[in-house]
Amino acid sequence: MASEVNENFSSLETAVDDNHQKIEAMQDEIDALVEENQSLLEQLELLQNAVPTAVAMPVFPRGAGPNFADYALVGGKGVFTIEFNVQVNPETFNPGTNVIVSGAGGIGSGSISWSDNFSTLIFTTLENFTTISPCFSGGLNFTIQGTGELAPQDTYGKPIDGDRDGAPGGDFTVTYDIVC
Repeated sequence: MASEVNENFSSLETAVDDNHQKIEAMQDEIDALVEENQSLLEQLELLQNAVPTAVAMPVFPRGAGPNFADYALVGGKGVFTIEFNVQVNPETFNPGTNVIVSGAGGIGSGSISWSDNFSTLIFTTLENFTTISPCFSGGLNFTIQGTGELAPQDTYGKPIDGDRDGAPGGDFTVTYDIVC
């Protein structure tokens, strides 16, 4: 009987050791999965906080044909419409600071309105165009200054690509010759 007890004890001891080894192997698998999960969570956080690589830039010209779709005279005031390829931060566009209309008569003042969910800027001069650019004096220059601390930005805080070279920064300037 004692040998039978010893044999049963030995079998149980072997079974316990086998189970213990299986538990250790499973724990190693669990630890590896926890580590992999942590790595995936870190990658996900990086992706969630990543800034898109697209750069806000003016789409120019907006229209072709007999009428420019980006400039109009309304009651003698110049109305400039500049469309961007992505949404921009409207609070970073400031008339007279980084959005400027100028001509031989000096720098004009104006107001900005937005359409298309802040991807289309509409600048309207407060002065008549002939005050800013007298007839036959070289036209109106419309500039969005895309460089410096006050550069207009997209919704992710990157300066616009004014010169449309694919990198943030650079001024967007276009000259409109006005026939009087």
